[in-house]
Amino acid sequence: MIDDSIPWKDELVKVANRLEAKTKQKRWTDRTGYLIERDFIVSAYAMRKLIESHKVSDELGQRQIPVRRFDLTGTPPHPLSPTDIADSYDFENGRRRTLSVVDLCHEIIRSVVFTFYCGETTDNFDGVYVSSDRHKTEFVYLVLASDFIALCSDIGVEDVRSQSSGHLGAARGAGGPGLAAASPVVSEPFRLDKRRLHERTVDESLHRP
Repeated sequence: MIDDSIPWKDELVKVANRLEAKTKQKRWTDRTGYLIERDFIVSAYAMRKLIESHKVSDELGQRQIPVRRFDLTGTPPHPLSPTDIADSYDFENGRRRTLSVVDLCHEIIRSVVFTFYCGETTDNFDGVYVSSDRHKTEFVYLVLASDFIALCSDIGVEDVRSQSSGHLGAARGAGGPGLAAASPVVSEPFRLDKRRLHERTVDESLHRP
């Protein structure tokens, strides 16, 4: 259990700012990928811990995060090359889904597949493909960076002083980073060296009604 949530939430705001900066970064190295994956996993653990400790309002804790699911149609990714997923999943036929915050955090914390994707028109980091050890032989999820950044920021600035008094959801301080709107189009995965894993483009938006 967490007694003092402030350090945990402050770190979530820092993560949101760091990830937001990474969406604009042009030069990538292996360390860039490490830093992004570290921030996803650490923040997912922090958010799950805060929810379990009742330091997050019900409204935020029950938020549904839009994702796209791609079913396994080939051989599951090899443990020695888990980012090589182009021939494993059906990227032409993704299905819109939502995940609870806790379920999303579980997928990230227990991820066996964790690789990056970029937008259709740029090579900027726009999100991650992720699948836990429980689901890697079934499907992979695409999570937009903008959605994950917004979640970290919202939980980070929220001040849950007393659930019994009904004082929920007040923002601490000045709020989160200047978040860019979610990318309306999702595209194919890419390696840390920016080489495209496949040439197919996913045409539909995660947020299209």
